[in-house]
This record gives sequence, structure tokens and C-alpha cells, in this order.
Amino acid sequence: MSITSPIPDDQGIAHTAVGRRCFLCGGLLQDPAVFWMGYDGELILHPICVFDLFIRLGRDVHEIEKPSYYADRRKKRP
Repeated sequence: MSITSPIPDDQGIAHTAVGRRCFLCGGLLQDPAVFWMGYDGELILHPICVFDLFIRLGRDVHEIEKPSYYADRRKKRP
């Protein structure tokens, strides 16, 4: 994980988010933004969108680990 900036890093590379779109909400980004590189791509997000993504990812993992929890909750709805 990195924070974007127009200032070059130690290798002389500037990782800027200006003009890019947020992975989660699609909104235009400015620096600073949160930047992740993966195997075959990258994620760039507004700082607030990182929290939203983590909450959603956490719920997805919980649903995989405890599928009966969500099935039981759906059954209890009026």
C-alpha cells in the first residue's frame, strides 16, 4: 500500500492519482489517495472509500466463513 503524491519517490517515480478514477466509487481522484499494486493490476481509492471497501470485504469473508448466520437473519425478517 502506498499514498499517492506528485513528488517522486526514491527511484524517481511519481505515483499520482490526479485524473484517475476511484476503484470503488468511480469518482475522480486527487492526491493524496491510497494506491495498491497487485499481481496484474492496481487499486487506487479515495481514503474514505478504503474504509467502505474493508467493511464490505470483511462482511463477504464473514458470510463465507459463517453462511448460516446470514441465512438465519434472512429467515427472521418480517
